[in-house]
Amino acid sequence: MSALSLNITDELVSFLSHVKNRKEFNELRKPGSEYSLAGFDRLHSIFIHIPKNAGVSINMSLFGNKGGGHLTAVQYKKIFGPITFHKYFKFTFVRNPYSRLLSAYLFLKKGGMNRKNELWADQNLSGYNSFDAFVKEWVNKENIKTYYHFLPQCHFICDNNLSPQVDFIGRLENIERDYNYICRTLGVSKSLMTMNRTSSENLSWANYYDADTKEIVYKAYKEDFDVLKYPK
Repeated sequence: MSALSLNITDELVSFLSHVKNRKEFNELRKPGSEYSLAGFDRLHSIFIHIPKNAGVSINMSLFGNKGGGHLTAVQYKKIFGPITFHKYFKFTFVRNPYSRLLSAYLFLKKGGMNRKNELWADQNLSGYNSFDAFVKEWVNKENIKTYYHFLPQCHFICDNNLSPQVDFIGRLENIERDYNYICRTLGVSKSLMTMNRTSSENLSWANYYDADTKEIVYKAYKEDFDVLKYPK
């Protein structure tokens, strides 16, 4: 099947899902809840929040809540329908995969943000006394798909062909510049809040890696390195 045929099929699936679940999806777009999508409709935009990429700060700064949590671009296309999805300004923030993995590990080792995070960390990370051991014994293409903090960034923003479904990809490394660009695009003037930072934000990720652990992470997240153009 050609890429064009796959794209048409994806659009049809999204449209049919939107129609079938219209009532449920419309509830998500009503104001009032912590994860309401009403702010997206208000600013005619969709923010795809990839875990550990300053998403809480972005959502709270622009929309005043946590938006759609960690829903993917594919899921948003079903919720809003293909027509609205393509009309809205879609954006995300990405991060160097080495840095993001370290941040997720340290975040969860400290208990994460909620009881669910804490329980998962207790069951899966308590046996690792160092980031080095965690990478060498746990990180691979299969394991990183078992918890959303470790999912590849492409999972959140790409379709099945690894084609990004967003209009703008901001980089955490240039967050002030890219956030200001987003504000100008949306026609708003809102200061960027600083929330949910982990200890790794002020540390150099390179200090936590050697040649072996870098190679392991590169192989596990190769799609992110390739699609998002981060150096090995």
